[in-house]
Parts: sequence; structure tokens; C-alpha cells
Amino acid sequence: MQIRHNSSPLISIHMVFRNEERFIQEAIASALSQTVQDFELILVDDGSTDSTKARLESFQDSRIRYFKNPGTGLGAARQFALKHSRGSWVAIFDADDISLPDRLELSLEFAKKGNVLVSGQMEEISEEGVTLGQYEFFSTDEKHIRARLGAGYSLCHGASLYRAQVAREVGGYSDSPRLIGEDEDLFIRLAAIGPIGNLKKTLIKRRIHRGSVCTEFQKKQWVPLSFLFRQSKLREAAYFARLGKAALKGGESWKGAQFYLKSLASCPLKMNGWLGLSKTMLSAFSRLFL
Repeated sequence: MQIRHNSSPLISIHMVFRNEERFIQEAIASALSQTVQDFELILVDDGSTDSTKARLESFQDSRIRYFKNPGTGLGAARQFALKHSRGSWVAIFDADDISLPDRLELSLEFAKKGNVLVSGQMEEISEEGVTLGQYEFFSTDEKHIRARLGAGYSLCHGASLYRAQVAREVGGYSDSPRLIGEDEDLFIRLAAIGPIGNLKKTLIKRRIHRGSVCTEFQKKQWVPLSFLFRQSKLREAAYFARLGKAALKGGESWKGAQFYLKSLASCPLKMNGWLGLSKTMLSAFSRLFL
């Protein structure tokens, strides 16, 4: 991987990861294919033990900056990326997601209207890349967004763009291992400085896979619950339940029912599987008879 540094790019793309050998090439390709090309791509490998690094060798792009960390944790790794950013703006790209080509262009246009932080909608896909649902998940009303800050689902961190200098002024990301959600914590402090907003347009394809189900808790650092997801059957059940939920939101009731049945096959005692199955069946029958 060729590494040469741009001195003053407009945008610093952050991609922080650990053991993402399956999807990182597609994620990087989506970053390099943006309609806005004035950026640097900061890759922070936070202690990968798989072949992730080898997957990066095929990218010969002068805008890529690769850093290897010893596994300091997500908050600390994100803060490291912010510290080494040279752009006026920071865009967060997750290593298992796919960004649409006009993501940076749309976000930057929206942000330049005076916003310190912007994000947008997402399309959820399976680990094979099959679309599960595309919908307006995050509110575009700033009052509603601010009301949700700290409670989750205010803005999509993996589709966010914010002013780098403002983020530094408010302290950046916390590296506290006890913090629940380093992304929401930063969003709250950015929102105290200036306007924030969500676009109505889809910016990313968010991948739901077995790894993301269990690591979502690790990423949010909800440590007391993480041990539940070490059990393979619970992990399978959670994975298929998430697929079912996404399919239901995308209007695919029968597909959602199939996923929930697979979830219940893995763990029949999980109530969310039964509740989800009930919702999908009600939705499916209402479409047939109403």
C-alpha cells in the first residue's frame, strides 16, 4: 500500500477497525469512489489479528494514511484519528459499510449551510450485500434530533460529517472504557456549539452481519451485556432478529417473517423473536386483506 500524504485536504475520512478482513476492501473502494475527491483517508487498525492489513495492500492511493494501534479501544482510536486529521471536515466511514458515491458531496453541501454536524439516512444490507430495507430512519427535524441526543438514534455516526476544529474544541472523543457510546457523547457536545441536521437522502449501506450484532455492544461499550453475545445460539438469534426487523421496516413482511423464524429456531425463548414474528405476520395479512 503506497502511503503519501496530502498536506491540506478538505475532508479527513476516518475508518477505524479491528478484524474487518471480510468487508474492508469494499468499504475503502466506496470511499475512494466519492464524487468529491479532495480528501485524505485515515485508516486506524486497532489491533487486528486477522488478514485485514494484507487486504489493504492492493490500494495504491496517495490519499491513504495507515496507522497501526495496539488495541486501545474504539474511543481512543477515534480520538487518535481526529488528532492526525488535516482536513477541515471529518467524515466517518465504517469498515463494514458501503458509502454511496455522492455521500460526501451531499453532506458537504448541507453542512456548509451552517451546520457543525450532519448525517443522513441508511439502507440496511445483509452480509452478502442484499438490500433489507431503505427508509427514513432518522428524523430531519432538528428539534426531534436534539431531543433524541443521548438516547440513541439521533444521527447515524457511520454517515456523519462534522467540523474538525469544532470537534477538537469540545474535546473530541472520550476514551473512557465506562462511557456508553463515544459517538453520542461527541454529538451532544457538538450540538451545544451550533446547528445539526439529518439529510432525507440515503448516504450509506449499513451492513448487518454476525460480527456487527455482537460488536455493536462492544462499540457502544455496553460491557455488562456483552457476555450474552458470546454464546453462539444467542448470537445467531440476534443476527436473524435484526435482519427480520430491517426487512419489516423496508416493507418486506414475508421476508421478515422468515428471518424471525430462523431467529426462533436458534433461540425459541427470546421474546423479541416472537414479537417480531407477530408484527411481520400482522403486516403481511393486512397487506393481503386490506
